[in-house]
Amino acid sequence: MGDIFLKLLNMSITAGWLILAVLCIRLLFRKIPKWVNCLLWGVVAIRLICPFSIESQFSILPSTEPIKSSTVVEGEVQNYIPSIDSRLTIVENTINPMLTETFAYNESDSAAPLQIVTYAAGLVWCCGMVLLIICAMGSAVKLHKLVKEAVCVRDNIYICDVVKSPFILGIFRPRVYLSSALREREMDYILAHESAHLKRKDHWWKALGYLLLCIHWFNPLCWMAYSLLCKDIELACDEKAAKDMTFHEKKEYSKVLLSCARQRSLIMVCPLAFGEVGVKERVKSVLNYKKPTLWIMIATVAVLVILAVCFLTNPTREYQIRITIPAGSTEAFCYSDEEISPKGNTLTFYAGEGLGDTEIALLPVEVREENAYDEPAYITPGMPVKMDVEKGAWFKIGVNVQNTTDESMDVYVSVKNVEVRIASVKEAGDSSLSTEQTPGEENAAQQETDADMQVSDILNGSSPVTISREDALIFRAFLESGEWDDGISRCANNYELIFDGNTVRYHSDCGTFNDSAYNRHITLSEEDKVEVNTILEKYISLQAGEMPVKNDTIQNIMLYEQPEADKVCIKVQPSMIRENAYYYIPTDKDQEWLSAQVEALDLEGQPFDRRWEGHKERGWQIIYNDMEIRVFEGGYLYYTYDDEKGMMECFIEAPKLCDYIQIMLTEKIGYQNYDVSDIKDIVSAKLDVKSAFTSGQFYSQTITDAETLQKFEEWFSNAEYMYGGTECGTQYACLELTLANGDVMKLSMATDSCPNFHIDGVAYDYRPVSDWNNSEFYVTVQRSACDKQTDGVD
Repeated sequence: MGDIFLKLLNMSITAGWLILAVLCIRLLFRKIPKWVNCLLWGVVAIRLICPFSIESQFSILPSTEPIKSSTVVEGEVQNYIPSIDSRLTIVENTINPMLTETFAYNESDSAAPLQIVTYAAGLVWCCGMVLLIICAMGSAVKLHKLVKEAVCVRDNIYICDVVKSPFILGIFRPRVYLSSALREREMDYILAHESAHLKRKDHWWKALGYLLLCIHWFNPLCWMAYSLLCKDIELACDEKAAKDMTFHEKKEYSKVLLSCARQRSLIMVCPLAFGEVGVKERVKSVLNYKKPTLWIMIATVAVLVILAVCFLTNPTREYQIRITIPAGSTEAFCYSDEEISPKGNTLTFYAGEGLGDTEIALLPVEVREENAYDEPAYITPGMPVKMDVEKGAWFKIGVNVQNTTDESMDVYVSVKNVEVRIASVKEAGDSSLSTEQTPGEENAAQQETDADMQVSDILNGSSPVTISREDALIFRAFLESGEWDDGISRCANNYELIFDGNTVRYHSDCGTFNDSAYNRHITLSEEDKVEVNTILEKYISLQAGEMPVKNDTIQNIMLYEQPEADKVCIKVQPSMIRENAYYYIPTDKDQEWLSAQVEALDLEGQPFDRRWEGHKERGWQIIYNDMEIRVFEGGYLYYTYDDEKGMMECFIEAPKLCDYIQIMLTEKIGYQNYDVSDIKDIVSAKLDVKSAFTSGQFYSQTITDAETLQKFEEWFSNAEYMYGGTECGTQYACLELTLANGDVMKLSMATDSCPNFHIDGVAYDYRPVSDWNNSEFYVTVQRSACDKQTDGVD
């Protein structure tokens, strides 16, 4: 009920702009034929009835959805939070934050505030509509009883003593009822008017207008429109009846009109009475009637066409596509999370907020035609960029922007005439985190494939796997521009690549490409070899499997993606595959005690002097409203804020508060502080990966090779603590180490080139040397898998 009412409310508001336009036209163009006014109200009826419309750049409507049932908060779509779309920045910036705060809710609640309000409003609307329909039906029944003794004169014309003023009653079989006291000459004028009604089917149009009024009764503009429709119907019939009369006949017609006039409700759906409404105006119209000239008719047609184009079409929606540039990103292109589908064969882009002169590119996600989208275009703020595209295909938008700062930044690209979808749609249950999640179907946004580039592992006999478009371009660069030598390399080959229909073999240890078709080979540099091995590792070394289902202390604990206002929330980053950081929100007595303790903190600002140096983080933070407090071992709290003197630092002791939260987290979600030096005597290591590099699939590899486990022990047990953490994609890969003493330690491994890992939010660098990167870790995992598969093979 609430959704129906909200949809109807938006339709009514949109039609309200059209009603105002019609009112202006009636005032400005008084000389146009009165039947044209009825057509104008017909255009209004179409807007009130039709729930959809085509888009047009000529539409002048502010919005087709003035009141939205969802909004965007910090880049995330929040359902059941209303927002105003008015194309007026000052209105949206003032009202929308108030609506977001007023209608904020948790998905764990049984109903959102907006759902409650719209449901109640829907009930009121339904009751009002039913009441108006009952009133109309009661009026019709009453009139039928009044004229049941009427006598038929001829055809559908009836005479009745109780009728004081002539009218038409009925919709499917309309009858004209006349007063028995009328004289013959008066009767002729009245029948001319009523016949005009019947020829124009006014008894249908007035009934339809009343039905629409019943549906949109909450809109005062609709009441005004219906009242004017009734008046315009009568004026149009007067014109039709009087167009062939002499001036004397017009005077007689006007006298009959005055004699039959009487007060009548303006809202009645029936009947159509001779002297029903606006008698004074109708008399003037009849006496002053002149046949419209040609230029008036041309102007009338033009007005109707312009009105239909401007108000029956929806404005072309402009989308601001956000592209997040990760901290420290040096990638050639960063792509949007949202995907766009063109409604035509051309797309026009504009640089949005935060975007300067740069290159823009399209990344195909779902395409049917073999089109080349590799060539980027140059975009400049204020200047449009056009690209030829496939209608109905899906793309991501990419920009060539680097970010050397320590924080991610957002840039925007404006585009029209497209459909937009979010690449990764969250399930309704995502507000709680459970290790019992299972992988769904591959997201279409991650199927960035190139049909002529596939790879397979010769040693394990795997089937060819299609490589992502980005990785295929890297291989193409090596194969097309590399320095080829005659003859085949002596190195053994364990990978097969299908490149433009030709098979090229590659050995990971030597870093050699062999092309037997042309009797040639390329030997890569050590740096290029590491890059190629890292790419191949994504597709071959890890075996696809089902997401593990096992008991975990986090399993039954509700974690949230956003903190809750006015409550102490604990930000945690558990070592497991996840999408982002989560918030544990204590309840009952825990929340009361923590709120009192945090509010009582004496946060005194001091000049910034990096007093946190020499202390180690615990991996979780305290979030209270807009305040984020970092927690260090030893019971220290660290907090900064901006002051007129500059950035101020708070570094205070609160051991009781810190210990309380640490114990609570340990008991509730198994969140502990580990010492990396305890990583000794590793029995097995299980690597789980689920990221964009694996096309959204979950992969798992268990390693028991002693040599590999020894390397892991050497690397991880000597890792150095890093303050502040890193943005290295550590949430997409988890290495579970089982030690000889039975302890299990989980490491969130970086998925980029950084040799980093996290343990429950605490960051470590396990190879702090300049000539080593994270790819060697994944190559080691790959080699361990290959050695296991080729054991006993020469």
